[in-house]
Amino acid sequence: KMTVIELYGKEVDLDCVNATPADLEAIDDLLPGLIQHGWIKSADGQRWTHYRKYIPPKVKAVLVYQHGIQGHSGVAHKLASGRVTNFALLSKECIERGIAIY
Repeated sequence: KMTVIELYGKEVDLDCVNATPADLEAIDDLLPGLIQHGWIKSADGQRWTHYRKYIPPKVKAVLVYQHGIQGHSGVAHKLASGRVTNFALLSKECIERGIAIY
């Protein structure tokens, strides 16, 4: 049975829910403040795909991030030292250099 949840402003049916809305907000808090969420409709019009984008104030370049297995834009960790890792580090470094990420 699919579970209907509110995810980034859209009600979606999910067959696997591993994170609560609070978990997702905590991940966003590790990422640069310029994060925006959006949705793309599939070619057949039956499904939606969520995406994140980060647009710096002055764009010098654009990076389209195509993830692999278990390497998506929601993988972000904060170490005890306060440093961030994974996509949080990538997005932070790109934004600081004027690189937009989709």
